Amino acid sequence: MHKAKAPKTLADNLTWIHGAIMEFGIAGLQVRELIEFLKFALSSSNAAVRTNSVTVLGALRIFVGPGKKRKFRFTVVNLICDIIINNLINL
Repeated sequence: MHKAKAPKTLADNLTWIHGAIMEFGIAGLQVRELIEFLKFALSSSNAAVRTNSVTVLGALRIFVGPGKKRKFRFTVVNLICDIIINNLINL
């Protein structure tokens, strides 16, 4: 999905991913690769792509087990901090 450049395509893909996670859970999902993709999507200039990325992160948070939640929470916080810092630098 990194190859898709159209914001509408990325937003639609993220909506589909969210639906799939909510319906089927994360069994068999490569969470690390999804988080890497979400990092890419969160850096998008398109608001719909960023919003849908956060929605997918919320769905992941629901399904990540208690042992992984702490690490996952720090990953999300770090992503948000990186985005804020990059946006401030680009101003």
